Amino acid sequence: MDAANEFIDSTPGMELMTRSSLHSMRNPSQVSIFLRETLTQEVDERNWSWTFLRRQFRVKGLEELYVHYQRRLQHAYFSVFLLLQIFCTTIQISLIASTTKADMVDLACYSALLVLCFPVLFLACTERLMPTRGSSPWRPLFISAAVLAVLLAADLGPVAYHFHGQHMHLRPLYGAHTVLAAYIFLPTPSSSVAVGLGLVATAAHVACLAVVTHDHQDQRFLAKIFGEALFLLAVNCLGMYFRLVSEVILRRTFLDRRACMESTYKLNYEKEQEEQLMLSILPRHIATQVKDDIRSIFQQLQTYRNTPLRKKPFNQLYVQKHENVSILYADVVEFAKLTVTLPVNKLVETLNELFGRFDEASEEHNVLRIKFLGDCYYCVAGVPTPNPQHAKSCVELGLDMIAIIREVREDRRLNIDMRIGIHSGNILSGLLGVCKWQFDVWSKDVIIANRMEQSGKPGMVHITEQTRRHLGDEYQYEPGHGEQKDPLLAKYNIRTHLICPPEKIVEMHQERAFIRQQHQSRRTSLLINKMHDQYKSGSLLVPRLSNSRSQMRRSTGGSDYVNGNSSPVRRRTVFMDSNLYVYQQMLKRTDKHMADAIDKMPLRKVDQWLRGEKIHPLLLKFENIKWEIPFFKQADPLFKFYLSCSLVILIFMIGLQVLAIPSTPFVSWIVYILGCAFLLVLAPSAWACYIYHHYRDPHNELDRTPPPENGVALALYLWAQKIAQSVPLRSFLYLAVTFVIAVCAFSNTVVSCEDGESNSNGTAKFAYTKIHGNCETPWHVTEACSMAILCAMVFLKTHFVLKLVTNLILLGVYAWFVWTANADLFSSGVGTNPGLDARWSHLMLVSFLAICVHFIDRQADYMNRLDFIWKRQLMAEQEEASTTRTVNKMLLRNILPNHVGQYTINRLLPPSFYFLQKFYINFHAV
Repeated sequence: MDAANEFIDSTPGMELMTRSSLHSMRNPSQVSIFLRETLTQEVDERNWSWTFLRRQFRVKGLEELYVHYQRRLQHAYFSVFLLLQIFCTTIQISLIASTTKADMVDLACYSALLVLCFPVLFLACTERLMPTRGSSPWRPLFISAAVLAVLLAADLGPVAYHFHGQHMHLRPLYGAHTVLAAYIFLPTPSSSVAVGLGLVATAAHVACLAVVTHDHQDQRFLAKIFGEALFLLAVNCLGMYFRLVSEVILRRTFLDRRACMESTYKLNYEKEQEEQLMLSILPRHIATQVKDDIRSIFQQLQTYRNTPLRKKPFNQLYVQKHENVSILYADVVEFAKLTVTLPVNKLVETLNELFGRFDEASEEHNVLRIKFLGDCYYCVAGVPTPNPQHAKSCVELGLDMIAIIREVREDRRLNIDMRIGIHSGNILSGLLGVCKWQFDVWSKDVIIANRMEQSGKPGMVHITEQTRRHLGDEYQYEPGHGEQKDPLLAKYNIRTHLICPPEKIVEMHQERAFIRQQHQSRRTSLLINKMHDQYKSGSLLVPRLSNSRSQMRRSTGGSDYVNGNSSPVRRRTVFMDSNLYVYQQMLKRTDKHMADAIDKMPLRKVDQWLRGEKIHPLLLKFENIKWEIPFFKQADPLFKFYLSCSLVILIFMIGLQVLAIPSTPFVSWIVYILGCAFLLVLAPSAWACYIYHHYRDPHNELDRTPPPENGVALALYLWAQKIAQSVPLRSFLYLAVTFVIAVCAFSNTVVSCEDGESNSNGTAKFAYTKIHGNCETPWHVTEACSMAILCAMVFLKTHFVLKLVTNLILLGVYAWFVWTANADLFSSGVGTNPGLDARWSHLMLVSFLAICVHFIDRQADYMNRLDFIWKRQLMAEQEEASTTRTVNKMLLRNILPNHVGQYTINRLLPPSFYFLQKFYINFHAV
């Protein structure tokens, strides 16, 4: 706090101005609404609708860019799949090789699959397999079909070989694994293609199970086949669910990113316009210094919000000394008569045209305009950067002013001329005032330049002897006799000279005026047509405030008027067209920036591990540990889908139970009924908020839906909101749902078998070839446990470490049942490879699915963290742009009257980017 007080003591007047300006500005922060929704717990569930998102992409024409984004993500998932396949195949080869009866056909088949994965992995990691740009749209389909065919051949080929040669009943291992790959890992171009490949994989595995694995003489052959098909169908549903929910998340994230970029561009555009307005009032070197001081105080006030205000006089002076400069004063002759003869609007228009063209001429000659008072215009050459040719620059500017006013005089038929005085010397420049600043110059030499203008002749440039020394003999001089007309010049014994405009310059300006009068209308029409063609082709550049007026004037021949009459309708049309052009170009730049950002995303495994973007590659945590809590606290409006899908999984498990066991034990039915009752109550309650929003606002016309008034409806509404917003509650519900499904999956393994024989330890003995009445088959337990493992994949945005822990616990319990509690049951079943203990086959299937789910969770969490980092960066950019804009507004409020500054800003900025967005979307649709 002491440091803050010390800082405030150094600039009390600046702090007073900053606090006063902040208090008068209603909303200095312009952070995007999408960032507030992402980084806080506020959420509008209507924005997460699949149909709403698809419609937004179609209307805004973003599908092509989204396909590019999706293609890069598919590369990442395909790389993950290849790594997963290499790991699983290596484990399987090791287990087969460790047995005493290792089959060479199996080893050769799996080894060929393993070797094939490495070059494909290299191509996928380098994104050469499917280039994101310029590749054939059929390539992803061909690659997906080829990979699926290789997987089916490697999985079903050895099983069919052993059945054909030795009549051995074996099971394929990668049934669920292959189906998940079709939906999640393979680069399928569309959901319909994924469904087709998933059904092909399902049909192939069901056919293999029916022909090779199961005994046709078994009385329950059809029931078992339907059970196998039901399990694979459940995996298909889970894969399609993951694909659709992932698409919602990706599209929502994509729109949020683009909206953030668009908002940043809008802020930058407004900031640039306000800065250009400010620079038209203050010189850049003074404005930069003042802005830096205001920014530092602004940041201090944000850091120390409760610091007491110490109202002391303004003691920060922005005054600089400049040597070897030239000062030019110009005055419009006969202007007093114009104030009587001309209407006020014509008078202001004439001055605006004159001074506007004077400003352009001063920029061309590197002369700094100080200000204009009424009809007086004065400027300085050699400020802020020293200029050895400062005298020549002022003289050339004076000659141009004389030529310009002659053009205006001829165009408007007015009796006006210019009287110009120039003197060279030293000055002081800076700001004066506390509440309303004024930039000005002071010195004896400034007063002399003013007297030179007053004692000069119309249509000529009046210079002092000191200025002439800098010019040499480059111009034609006449005696000025200024010391005879002004006592101050006589007091300092200053000799003066007059410079006449060369005839060639006068003739050149007269010729330009004649050409402009002849072709003004034609050039205006050509300009409008050219801008329209550029707008249609997308090549129109956004005009800047500093040069847009000069560009328009030069393009139209030098004037905004036709025969001295203004055209308000034309100016309004051009202004509106310009705003539409600005908005259209902003959208194009946003799309280009979005495409570049997608190309630079570190999605490849090489980028993730070697060039990670602020994320630890193994632990998947932010380098900035402070980001972890905001990341965890993000709302999850899709949690209702997770609960609904969990209910669907439980229903599939019940169907599998009915098909696998003809007479399910009563205790198992009690467990399933209680589990269904729990999810049937929980899942619909999570939809209460969504249902109410669609009931009250079916067409999304309201910005914010009021909560229900009924007590029960309000309780359900608040409960659904609490689920979406509360991280601890969602974590507890995930654990509860996982526990319920796991208990249902393992319920039959803890129930005694009525027809089984018991040994001395009480463990039931089974023979797979025997029909066991009420007893289950071992692969039914494995498939039920697989569904419990896959349930973790349903909760997409739950933290991957929590899901990893729960799956490890489930896997440990399952392994205990396989190797200890029901070892006889699992060892007597059908295996996947000859000579390999069937228990290893069961454990491999569940373990591989658990590893697959973990890889999916890690990739999804990594993508969520990349999105969070990107939005954090965009938020920082927006805050920086907002701070700069706030500082600019502070400066304008302390230079111009409030109503003048606000009116000028409103005229310079597009009237409403939201209106322009609606207009552009409708125009694009038409």
